[in-house]
Amino acid sequence: MKKKEKIVKFIVVLYIAFALLSLLPSPSTQLNQFTYEDLQAGLDLLDEDKSNDGTIILRFGKPLIRINGSTTCWDMTIYLRIIHPNASVSFFSISNHNVPNFNFCLKNGTTRDYTTIWGFDQGLVLIYYNSSNVSTSAIMGLFMTFEGTVISGILKYWVAVSISSPRDGFLFYCCGALVISWIHFSAPNSNGEIIEIASEIIQTKIKVVSVTAFYVLERGFAIAYGGNDSPSSLNSTTNIISTTNVMYIKFYYLTTNTRRGPFLIYQIPTQTLKSNNSQNFIQTTTLRGLICSVDFDGAGNICMLIMIYQSNITNTISQQTLLKVSFLSSGSVTSIGQMTNVNFTYGFNLVPLRFGGYLMLVYQGDINFGYVLDEDGNVYSNWSLPQPLVLPRYQSAYVALANNSFVIVENQNNSIWNITHDDLYRFYRQGNASSQLCYLDSNDNKTVIIQVILSTFNEPNSHYYVTIENNFVKRSDSDEALLGIDKNLWTLTTGRITGVIRLTPDGSNYYLSLSSVDQQKFHKQLATGLSSIIPIEDNRLTATDGLEKDMSTGSLQILLPFDIKDTTNLSKKILIDETYPMTIAPSLETKNMRHCFSNNSLAHIARNFAMFKLIFIAIDLGLRISFFVNDAHKVPELYIPILIILIISIFINTSASFAITVHEISKNPNFSKWASEYSQFIPILTIISAGHIEALNVLTSKFGMLEIFSTTFSEVAEKIIFFVRILCLFVCEIPQFIIQV
Repeated sequence: MKKKEKIVKFIVVLYIAFALLSLLPSPSTQLNQFTYEDLQAGLDLLDEDKSNDGTIILRFGKPLIRINGSTTCWDMTIYLRIIHPNASVSFFSISNHNVPNFNFCLKNGTTRDYTTIWGFDQGLVLIYYNSSNVSTSAIMGLFMTFEGTVISGILKYWVAVSISSPRDGFLFYCCGALVISWIHFSAPNSNGEIIEIASEIIQTKIKVVSVTAFYVLERGFAIAYGGNDSPSSLNSTTNIISTTNVMYIKFYYLTTNTRRGPFLIYQIPTQTLKSNNSQNFIQTTTLRGLICSVDFDGAGNICMLIMIYQSNITNTISQQTLLKVSFLSSGSVTSIGQMTNVNFTYGFNLVPLRFGGYLMLVYQGDINFGYVLDEDGNVYSNWSLPQPLVLPRYQSAYVALANNSFVIVENQNNSIWNITHDDLYRFYRQGNASSQLCYLDSNDNKTVIIQVILSTFNEPNSHYYVTIENNFVKRSDSDEALLGIDKNLWTLTTGRITGVIRLTPDGSNYYLSLSSVDQQKFHKQLATGLSSIIPIEDNRLTATDGLEKDMSTGSLQILLPFDIKDTTNLSKKILIDETYPMTIAPSLETKNMRHCFSNNSLAHIARNFAMFKLIFIAIDLGLRISFFVNDAHKVPELYIPILIILIISIFINTSASFAITVHEISKNPNFSKWASEYSQFIPILTIISAGHIEALNVLTSKFGMLEIFSTTFSEVAEKIIFFVRILCLFVCEIPQFIIQV
């Protein structure tokens, strides 16, 4: 019999170990993944972009011509896939578009075709392409909705690259040998119509090597360009030190329609050194590229200058360096530094992150490494994705989103695509309170607290967002604008809400004097009266069983809860009309209650009995295991049935608990936020829920009004708990009771 007891102990220990290993936090929990099956198999992923709200646009092509095993052209159908922030995917394809067929073939010497996509926050995507033949630079464009409807086009502009702002439109620009031209368009309306607002041709007077543009926080655009103003050959025999490369910046401000600059930001010297009369040893540092953006870590703007270091000394190879130049909108340079801790042995791409720092991707062929850099170029950490990560060409892509997250799209097989989302580290800037409208949090001396709104959110099961305009906050030392919060970047989600009515002391005494039946009638009549006062449909506001006794005012007062259900009519926007004063008409209610309405999910009335139920569940599980260990062997013919019932019960409850946890973390924003703060509590509760799935209800009980017991379950999770409870009743508990009796 001792051998059997050892087996039972081993099973219990194995179960506990499994629960802990499967639910304890690990680095992989940062990654969110899902897959989707494409309607068209065998597609190549050709291009990607995103809008500021996190929507990802992917352009695919079906291989048409292959040379030496590599695809060089795709058919003329444009396959677009829209990945929405809620992880849903839209599919559509465009065949009737009048885009010349050569746009779907590779450019000479590159791995890209002539077609590019660009996403807008208005739910539109712009596809621009070469108009007539590969020797011209006349670019046209098609505006289409996320549903695949072509609504308008751009017919006559010479453009190369585009940048945008949701409100202020977008900028097209291109460059020739000595000139740069740009055109500012308005944001497209619902019909895809745009208006040309301003344009300019910049005579650079230098041979342009690199040009880039970006949106600045003062509501405008900046054009940065660099090149040679006195080019020299590497084998020159002169020993004159001269400036051969320069970088300029020019600003265009929308509100005043003014242009400032160009300002000389940096000069790049070329040094010619002579060691003797017969041979010159020449060292040069030459500009090869620019990466510019708003300085998300501090104030002003930054440009990364990709430099090539060369020497004609024997056995010396070219080396890449990266210079970081910080400058203000006045054109004043504030700092210049070299990012020395970055490996430039292979190819790389540097992405400035919205919340500070940089994402650096180092690649050699299809092999990629990802690093998060701080503002000085030091490696802060690796990304959370596998290191290295293999991203085959035309079968994968990556997108950096505005909220410091990173998305990888990978092909799993012929038609299955995997989406992986990684939240990168955020480098927060420090701030100082500048008025009575906000103040600095004394706990960390970094957080500026602003009172956003005074009213409550009035639509349950909805998404709200907070916006702060760029340039709303400025630095006191330089008067430079700081970054605000864009639409849909800082979102709030509301769920079901509970209204709590506090009766006056006299009303409380009156309520307690009623019979239980009359108390229910009083509660329902109160709900009916409130539904017309708020106003709200009476079938959505219902009285909830239970009450709470409140002694905070020094006298006994009763709290009565009311459940406000989600609306099924999405066109109805009113739950609590903030323009309607919260007054109660003269009646029985005005004498006996004070209203205190809240839609905060943490304000639900506490179900303190759930904690006692949790204790009983834990005791019940212990007693069942104890019964099996100590008493089951006394009746040998019942030993196996008891063991089977115990294992089935633990398996069903544990599996359901695990499934609910995984589902809620991935689908329920409220629970996901709760899990990130109290993840250490999940394994303990999972072990207890092995005895009874209802143990999970303690998480939503609001016990003691503590945060740890104040999460919310989705309707799916509540249904799973209910049906698993019924299943265990018939499969486990009733047979267990019969055996024990």
